[in-house]
Amino acid sequence: MLIPRLVLGCGHLTGGASTAESRRLLDHARASGIGHFDTAPSYGIGTAEDVVGQAFGDDPQVAITAKIGSARPAAPLLKTVARRALRLVRGGPRATPPYQPSMPGQGHAAEGCFDPAFMAESFAITARKLRRTPIDQLLLHESHAAPPAPHIVAFLDRLLAEGRAGHVGIANGTVYDPALRAACPAHWTMQAAIDPAMLLAPTMLPDAPTILHTLVKTDGWARANDPRYAAAADQVLDAFAKLAPRNALAILLPYCLVARNAPAAKLIYTSSVLERLDAVLAAAREIDRTEAVDAIATAFDNAYRSAPDER
Repeated sequence: MLIPRLVLGCGHLTGGASTAESRRLLDHARASGIGHFDTAPSYGIGTAEDVVGQAFGDDPQVAITAKIGSARPAAPLLKTVARRALRLVRGGPRATPPYQPSMPGQGHAAEGCFDPAFMAESFAITARKLRRTPIDQLLLHESHAAPPAPHIVAFLDRLLAEGRAGHVGIANGTVYDPALRAACPAHWTMQAAIDPAMLLAPTMLPDAPTILHTLVKTDGWARANDPRYAAAADQVLDAFAKLAPRNALAILLPYCLVARNAPAAKLIYTSSVLERLDAVLAAAREIDRTEAVDAIATAFDNAYRSAPDER
């Protein structure tokens, strides 16, 4: 099943000038079966938390992932107006450079701030904006330390003990690192980008919650760097053409592969375009209705094994 595993990433949802548009997208996602939403202080130029809180702060059936450690942008409402105007002028979002998986041990983004006073203030602001306590998942944003410093562990465990967080852990932009996972307390959540290997083979994960992201970008990277992967993906999309529109099915192919290979993990999907979100969720519902996740993943495995290696 895909829909119960999906988490909607809210990094591009903004309040201010775009609040009504963002609320429509959130409400549509909820009506389509999404019950988990991912936020951070920096998301939506600093406005995403408030929009998610307006939509779901009092909904006990919805889970929210929040983060501490990242800075909040200054003048967020003014920036939403400026970004909206810029998009109207240029006709859409900026093109982004090709994705390159950041493997364990390679360079990574700057770490967050985990001073206890900063974390306490950040948590208080986040809880107010999200309009809820406890927060379902409270994760350190871009914490690459292994193991986490004792004062960080103590701070998060205190929030757990006081009932102000349901789960705590780490959220990184880099690829899932088993060594970092092992260095963290056993009950902590790990949120990270998928390792490209997760597209090709089963992955052993611990019992603690795991949330994986960057599936679409990793799929694009695999297509560009592995001709066998690209050939197998195209063959699967042709074979299941009657199931859903090709564009939506192409987005969901890596979700089917990781859903089969890491069956306990939650999977983040991010979109700020209502039409695209609707198409992807409609395709996901059809995949779930026909119980096609394993069939798609198995067809990919067979096609990948039989494809010529042109590298």
